[in-house]
Amino acid sequence: MVIVAVTSILFKNRKHHSMNNVYFQIYSLGSCLDLIAMINNYLGSIFPARGYFLHFYLSSTVPPKIFLILAWGIRFGQEFTSFLIAINRASAVVFPLRYDDIWNHYSRIICVFVQLVPCLVTGAMVAPADVYWKQKSGNWYIQFTNARFRSFLFKYAFLSQTAIVVAIVCCYAVLIYFFKARFRSLSEAARERNNQEQQLIFITMIVCSLEFVNFFFFLYVFGINTKVETRVFYFFYNAINDIYSVVPPYLLIIFCTPVRDRVLRLFGLKKDRLKTELLSTF
Repeated sequence: MVIVAVTSILFKNRKHHSMNNVYFQIYSLGSCLDLIAMINNYLGSIFPARGYFLHFYLSSTVPPKIFLILAWGIRFGQEFTSFLIAINRASAVVFPLRYDDIWNHYSRIICVFVQLVPCLVTGAMVAPADVYWKQKSGNWYIQFTNARFRSFLFKYAFLSQTAIVVAIVCCYAVLIYFFKARFRSLSEAARERNNQEQQLIFITMIVCSLEFVNFFFFLYVFGINTKVETRVFYFFYNAINDIYSVVPPYLLIIFCTPVRDRVLRLFGLKKDRLKTELLSTF
């Protein structure tokens, strides 16, 4: 419910001066991907694993194929979303006066393509693959029939995620170095105004940290310990997927005043007129 509320608020207010920023555009599209990923994970993985609607799931390979297409495709979209918000914050700190020139109308369009094209490409790769249901420890899990394709897909995903993580780390290093240098040179009033930008940096660092957790999980199960039990693998996979999908909207509620105020108003917890708006520091 909260995820839907925050995502709808971002889209509804995308032209408002407090949210008319490419950062929120990237974040809102990423939130949509997170929501689809969470729903897909429950319908395509958790429900059949727990024995819900087994007759429907086992009657055809269409449901598991849809699940795998969305799961693998959206995972890549989430990776590039993390990269985009990291490079967006880094550029805001390094080039504050040129931020609007860098992240112009054309950049907004490019960001949409960067977030969605990897989803479509990876989904198209997975679509022709044959799959089957495997029962283990009383639970049902989806498996690729072709072991060579599965190996190729895992390597492709690992290399892609490794490149994204390395790029995010570089953005982190640049962001932290320049932000500290810039923060020390600001006056007290400017530091207070800069607080909003610092909050967006906190959001970015937490979201990207979730990407690191996901990366190290797959590094462990596909590289270090390849004999992890299927049930254990899916337990941690489902938990990480849920956390990855749920946390970002709550971060906006915690750190972003305009979003928080609108969520409180939506749920009837704040009836006074909005007075606090996000200061433009970009």
